[in-house]
Amino acid sequence: MAASRVALLTERLTEDIRAGRLAPGTLMPTHRDLAARHGMAVASASKVYARLASLGLVIG
Repeated sequence: MAASRVALLTERLTEDIRAGRLAPGTLMPTHRDLAARHGMAVASASKVYARLASLGLVIG
């Protein structure tokens, strides 16, 4: 279940970034904040950010 939540959130954030709803330079929530907001483990939030980084969508 966690893997699908990671995939879904990664997809949603990817769409938001590519659509310009998250502009370049936007400060993303911390791993802990992202996890809390979406009811997931911090490790899962870290996977989301790692996937976004591998796509070249975030740095940090």
